[in-house]
Amino acid sequence: MARLLDAVTPLADLLARTPDPDATIASFRAACAEGAAAVLRVVQEATEAAGIDQRLTVLAVAHAGLTGTDNNPATVMRLAAVGGALEILVEARRETDVSLVFTVPAFLAKAFDTFTSMTPGVRAERTAAVVSAVAADAQSSLIIVAPYLATIAVDALMPSVCRVLDADGMVTVISRALSPRSPEPAKPNITVVESLRHAAAGRPGRLRVSSWEEEGLGVHLKAVVADNAHAYLGSANFTASGQLGYAEAGVRLPSRLALPLARWLGLLADALDARRAVAGYR
Repeated sequence: MARLLDAVTPLADLLARTPDPDATIASFRAACAEGAAAVLRVVQEATEAAGIDQRLTVLAVAHAGLTGTDNNPATVMRLAAVGGALEILVEARRETDVSLVFTVPAFLAKAFDTFTSMTPGVRAERTAAVVSAVAADAQSSLIIVAPYLATIAVDALMPSVCRVLDADGMVTVISRALSPRSPEPAKPNITVVESLRHAAAGRPGRLRVSSWEEEGLGVHLKAVVADNAHAYLGSANFTASGQLGYAEAGVRLPSRLALPLARWLGLLADALDARRAVAGYR
């Protein structure tokens, strides 16, 4: 088994970078019964769609021993074993891999294409897509943190917020300047939180809102964590500019780091609530 895993590791690394690795692996396994030629077509189509240099695909396929076009029983059995190994490796990579996340305004679009072609071993994703995807994984817990919120960006997360609340889960929002007594109340933040409170009304789950209400920013990090297992952490606020207009950078974290991040954010919310209580903010 160890020898097989070693042989298919380069191919697993490539397939993990396709838009939907689970669907790619499922297509691979379905094609096994048709023989090596069908499997090779699946690999080629998936990696081409991901913009992966086909020279790397050829090398990975050869290393995995998937050359040839026959479909005899022995070949079909080997292909099935390779498919199983790929599934194991792709899942393991999901648990440990960190991908780069960028907001890419129009003036950087060409540079982003150059970057992805120059760094084929690095997964690079767009901020808005990652934030939505992370939130979409939430079933029982969703944490949203940003000093600046805007309705246009948070509306994209609203279906995930409602789903968690309908499931009797917890949605935590951490921001700043939500009180009328703040030195400079942030009207866009207040509007967003009001819409979230409206969405939470009548639903069985709980909406927790914690905020910094004193001088200065206080809270400057930006994050989304779903079910303590999926997370985005970066520089982009949940505004149109942060998600689409400015040059921003962050990371998509695996579950081994999402859980500690969620714990830290829980402690941050506790500290903010304690400060608000002492200062008498409502």
